[in-house]
Amino acid sequence: MSLAVEAAELMEIFTWVHSQDSRAEMERKRREAEDELADVVVTVMCFANSCDIDISSAMVRKLAETAQKYPADKVRGKPDKYTEYKD
Repeated sequence: MSLAVEAAELMEIFTWVHSQDSRAEMERKRREAEDELADVVVTVMCFANSCDIDISSAMVRKLAETAQKYPADKVRGKPDKYTEYKD
């Protein structure tokens, strides 16, 4: 639940900001965004530590699975869901 709260605080910075204006808003509120992102990362690290999860190993495994599921040569630049690929 803490992770959802921290992520919501990060997202709140961009609430009501049009997507085309989000980069400018990021620069305007950079320090606030950095602080909220740091809170998200700390919360994730605390969760991983309490659950004895090796984040580095989990990320390497997940990236490998994602590369298999979404082959870059087939999905790059395409909005289709991976199950709807047209070879």
